[in-house]
Amino acid sequence: MKTPFRQLFFGASFAVFFTLTLVALAQEPSVAPAAPVTPAAAPTVAPEKAVPPAATAATPAATTPAEPVPQVEPAKPVLRRLDTAPAAVEVEKTPVEKQDPVASDDVKPAKRPKRSPASHSGGGDDRVSVMGDTHVLSDEKIDGAAVGVMGDVLVDGEVLGDAVAVLGDNTINGTVNGSAVAVLGDINLGPKAKVGGDVVSVGGQVHREAGAQIGGHIVNKSAVGVPHFGPGMHTWWTNGLRLGRPLAIGPGLHWQWIFTVFMLVFYALLALVFPDGIRKCGEALVRRPVATIGASILSMLGLPVLFVLLLITIVGIPVALLFLPVGVVLGVMFGKASIYGLVGRAVSNDRLHPALAVLVGAVPFVLLFLVPVAGLMLWMLISLLGLGCVLTTLFASEKKPAPPTAPVPPMGVGAVPSWVQPAMAEVAPLAAAVPATGVSEAASTVKLPVLASASLPRAGFWIRLGALMIDLILVSAIFLPMGVGPGIFPLLACYGAVMWKLKGTTIGGIVCGLQVVRLDDRPLDWPTVVVRALGSFLSLIVAGLGFLWVVFDAEKQSWHDKIAGTTVVHATKRHSLV
Repeated sequence: MKTPFRQLFFGASFAVFFTLTLVALAQEPSVAPAAPVTPAAAPTVAPEKAVPPAATAATPAATTPAEPVPQVEPAKPVLRRLDTAPAAVEVEKTPVEKQDPVASDDVKPAKRPKRSPASHSGGGDDRVSVMGDTHVLSDEKIDGAAVGVMGDVLVDGEVLGDAVAVLGDNTINGTVNGSAVAVLGDINLGPKAKVGGDVVSVGGQVHREAGAQIGGHIVNKSAVGVPHFGPGMHTWWTNGLRLGRPLAIGPGLHWQWIFTVFMLVFYALLALVFPDGIRKCGEALVRRPVATIGASILSMLGLPVLFVLLLITIVGIPVALLFLPVGVVLGVMFGKASIYGLVGRAVSNDRLHPALAVLVGAVPFVLLFLVPVAGLMLWMLISLLGLGCVLTTLFASEKKPAPPTAPVPPMGVGAVPSWVQPAMAEVAPLAAAVPATGVSEAASTVKLPVLASASLPRAGFWIRLGALMIDLILVSAIFLPMGVGPGIFPLLACYGAVMWKLKGTTIGGIVCGLQVVRLDDRPLDWPTVVVRALGSFLSLIVAGLGFLWVVFDAEKQSWHDKIAGTTVVHATKRHSLV
């Protein structure tokens, strides 16, 4: 099934690249057994005895172009014949003209042995199919190669060149004078198969029945780094992705459905562990559709640029090769779970648990993934939108409600929220001591308690990681041109300590609206910020587990936060560098 979408999706360049690469893998050093064919015909063309003038005129047409001058020397007999019998010249020209096709027919059998049995030199009547099968019938003979890219090759007739299958099986039950090659597919040789060259399998297996003849060697190149995916992967390609759908139904595809069920369970676990995050990400698509779509497009365009910038900074290579891909994959999975949960809540009128809502919402998507072309487009769309939902939720600024005040309650302290009760316990004696007529005078002297910074909403892992990446890129752009290599991390720690002491946050924290505070609500001093900066190396050295601890900790503290007695909160007001 050929559609413009799949032709645009895969491209002819992809097919040509794989085809030429694999044909080159199948070739061996040329053995040139056909060289003696030309000298075999040479003795019959140049005898030492004198030949008649008519034969002399015909000889240059049949000889090789290496001796044209000696054959032109006897021109005088030809002129003498023109003087004596001009009409006979016309008679003599006709056999010479008729002799050219005969000579060309005699050369044809000599060209076939020149074709090396190990490879096809190109040209000829090649038969190439892209995203389709190439079938050579039993009564057909191809003077070239039979190539199938993203499809199978079936040879029941004769192929003078090679038979190459890329991302498909190569089934031969006829004659192939060249090599038989299969990439990410199997080679099946029937009882009538005759292969003049090598049988090369890249990432597949060779199945040979009794009676199959091979003129070369059987080469299995699965050890060069291309694993053998087995028939199940080929079936998924043939019945699924090749038709433009990520899911398919067919023999040997049970592994695909097991993997799908595993991913759905994983999405449900995400909703079970992070119910509020799943809900917020899903609602971002409804409340802020323009921002979410814009974030999706910007992520698609900006991630390659960020990847290249991290590679240029040298020190950002581990981030580009490890943390960035892992973060994108986790963001896509979290975003897809939030979209599934959004659909599940809409179907159930928000009466299901977030984990069950994810499973219910995923069912229609799984069914739509079976639709050709539209299924693959939908899968790509929700993956991109899911990442946009996560980015919008992490970085989009929200209007935070004003911090609650602490008025003197007309009733007992128990009616006040729990976070105000300690402060109200101190204010209550003063309020009771003031007479009713002097309330206005007492209001001017009694100061209401201020909300502690440590009680502000705690910052999560992703927003903190975003702020850290901004700081890392900034410090790298400043110091790496100076020749600083691995010393960038101590410089980053010094930069953080100075910024924490002076501003309570870093430039990345200012962009993301974060602030570092002490748990006892005291101002940050130099010992605290130095201990926190040194503790960050401990969090980093154990594969970054100290930073990742924010996800699992109830107080959302990293290891260096616990060491220094600090935490990171969402700032109530935006900071500035001046």
